[in-house]
Amino acid sequence: MTRPLIESLDNRRLFATYAPDVTFASDGNLPTLTDAAPFVAVRDGGIITGGLFRDETTGPQLQVARFHADGTNDRDFHSGARLLGDEARAVSIVGADLQARPFLTASKGNIAYITRLRAQGSRDRAFAATLKPLGSTLQATTVDQVQSTADGSVLAVVRVTGGSGVSTYIAKLSNTGQLDFGFGLDGYAAIGRAKFDRSTPNGSTPPAVWFTTDASSRIYVSVEGQHSVVRLRVSGGRDAGFGTNGVISTLSVAFDPTAALDSAGRLLLYDPSAFWLRRYTQDGTPDSTFGTDGHIEAINLTGGSTTVTVSVLPQSDSLLHLQVDKAVVRYRSDGTLDARFGSNGLARLTEGGKIEALLPGGRFLQRNGSDLQAVARLQAVALGHSGTLYLNGTAASDTVTIHTDSTSVRVAFGGDNYAFKAAAVTHISAHLGRGDNVFTSTANLPTLVVTADGRDRITTGDADDNVYSGAGSDR
Repeated sequence: MTRPLIESLDNRRLFATYAPDVTFASDGNLPTLTDAAPFVAVRDGGIITGGLFRDETTGPQLQVARFHADGTNDRDFHSGARLLGDEARAVSIVGADLQARPFLTASKGNIAYITRLRAQGSRDRAFAATLKPLGSTLQATTVDQVQSTADGSVLAVVRVTGGSGVSTYIAKLSNTGQLDFGFGLDGYAAIGRAKFDRSTPNGSTPPAVWFTTDASSRIYVSVEGQHSVVRLRVSGGRDAGFGTNGVISTLSVAFDPTAALDSAGRLLLYDPSAFWLRRYTQDGTPDSTFGTDGHIEAINLTGGSTTVTVSVLPQSDSLLHLQVDKAVVRYRSDGTLDARFGSNGLARLTEGGKIEALLPGGRFLQRNGSDLQAVARLQAVALGHSGTLYLNGTAASDTVTIHTDSTSVRVAFGGDNYAFKAAAVTHISAHLGRGDNVFTSTANLPTLVVTADGRDRITTGDADDNVYSGAGSDR
């Protein structure tokens, strides 16, 4: 019988809490991103991503953007990365190589095109790829993922639509974009096929694909519905030295695996039906040095069926993160909890998402829907870039005092004192914990106070401020 590792992570403050760092970008979120980023790359202290960005004049525009480590725009990034007009509707941003150079793709009928940008944002004329259909009956070719390998090759997930369905391939290209005819069948390795469902308006939805490569440029791929991970040789054929004839099957046929590869080339598979995470050596056998006999059991953090994401960060000695809803557990490479993180390796998140990379100062970069957030341990007092002063309850009962004069805003909170320039603070947002809190402010600033249970004494600077409690609005 499988028992949960811990109980549901509720609001009882038994665990450390991590939240968007409001000193990063626009109060914790990269500014103006309106669409889920197709890739996120962190290199040399900067963040490169792509997606639809708001433009006050022209509306949403497809762009590749680079940000500094603090989330501010890198103005040195070439404006040629911006895609406008009719071209933007046909172009997609599909990934980046190991040097964080973004790949763009576009389709026209039965031909797909891939181009690459330089690190400065201009078009890289040294790379261009044209992918054509594999047979005369094929109707359309699209590309939805691109990444590079350790040997400099480029791999692309290619969808080819035919008369009866959609076939999925991995294509291998040289560093200049030429098709590698020694890979698979004339440069393409077939990994899946979905027949058209004539009962739905859009026919067949291509299966989701996860794939990555190791230091030897071997390919690990998992296709939705196949309930397995396959390793391909550099030539595109199945690697018989891995698992059973190149395949590791999951224990449950009801779920597709959540997979990741660490920096040592070891595969991690999570199966939510069994609540375990298993690690495999490079030959596909269970790694007995990880956890207990090669696996960690009972990682059902919330006590129910839920979605789990697995993030392995090679730049951090293969730290492994498991995220379940708004909780995260960090493990070291041997499968033990990383006591340096949160509360003995465990933390609550105020915002759910998927960890993408580590950032300076113990923060991590998280993808949360269409947002990218820098997440850090919750601070009692922090000033966001927008001018909002955030206060977060850190104990069962807090006393908060705010005074202002012509030059400063002074805060006494949790036994500590803070001072900010008066011109820098435009709003106040306070979230108090459960218990008997006392909040007193003389600041003539728009103020929001949120309490947990309505048992608090709240005094704000003027009558148009808002106070909300567990019982509803108090004003």
